[in-house]
Formats: sequence, C-alpha cells, structure tokens
Amino acid sequence: MPVKLSKYFKTTAAELRKHGVLNAHLGIDNLLFVDPNLLKGTKLPEFRDARADLENYFRPVIKLLKASSRAGDLAWVEAKKRLTFEEEHGAALGYSNAGGFGRGIGSHLASILVTRGQEIVRLGIDAAEMFELIGLFQERFGPDLLSDMAVAILKQRFLTYTQRITTELNLRPQRKFFIARGHGRDSD
Repeated sequence: MPVKLSKYFKTTAAELRKHGVLNAHLGIDNLLFVDPNLLKGTKLPEFRDARADLENYFRPVIKLLKASSRAGDLAWVEAKKRLTFEEEHGAALGYSNAGGFGRGIGSHLASILVTRGQEIVRLGIDAAEMFELIGLFQERFGPDLLSDMAVAILKQRFLTYTQRITTELNLRPQRKFFIARGHGRDSD
C-alpha cells in the first residue's frame, strides 16, 4: 500500500508544503513529469542553469546524429548509447506500465529515437530542444520518457536538492542508498 512522504518521515503535509515539497506517494508513480521548459524559470538553487545542462547534454548527440551516415555506424551507435536511459528508481514520476520502476528508454526505443533524431536533423532542426519535440514525431515517446531522460541527466541536482530539504526538515531516512554517478547507467 502506498504511503505519503509526510507519513513516512513523520512530519506534516503543511511542513512539506512550506518548503515547497510535494507530499508524494512513495512506491508508486505520482502522475507528474519533469517539464524541461519549466526549468528556465526555477527559483530552486539546485536547479539554476539546469536547462543549460540538458542542452549541453544533447548538443554532442546532435553532432553525432549529423555525423552518422547510416544505422549502426560509429556515430549512430554512440548517439544510441547516449539516448539510452533507465528510469531512476525512487523518482516515482510518470505513468508506469512496467511494474513499480517504469521502463525508461531501452535499446529498442533508443534506436528509434536515433533514427527519428537523424530525420529531424536532416530537416534542418538541430537545436538541443529538438528532443522535447520528438514526442510530436515519435509514437510511444511522451512526457513520461522525456521526464526519465531529464531526471537521469539532472540526477545530481535532484540528489543535492533532496539532501538540502532533508537537512532543513531534519528528516531521518530509514535507509542509506548508494548513488552511482552518471546519466542513468551504473557503468558510468
């Protein structure tokens, strides 16, 4: 049975709200998404310039898409690797159809994204924002998966924010977790 964040940490919903924290359910997706456009105006110190982080992540991917001449070449494979993301466990965002942890962007979908990304680049659209638009061009790629990408790329910012809030609210997590750096792949 899902439990609210306030209950888990033995605090009140009002106290969480006062700090701008969503009193989310733990263990299930909360039907919310990270909207990269909203990062432009955030007042949270941990997410200042986060929008630039996303754009900087995708710029080399776009260069790879431009350099690739066919599926499976070196640039294509590297672009696919950079567009493969696991859903971050514990994020609890989106609409999971794959159990409690969601599906992220696996090898098959990343291949489709690379191919679709190449088509978009060949149309002359080569701004990093193209990945926000890709849902318009790609079936099965909506805000849930875009959010998975954003959370993976900005993972360290989310962790820093979480650390600040847990300290400010004097919350005592019941477990410690190992945090792997990278963009959603444990091998990074």
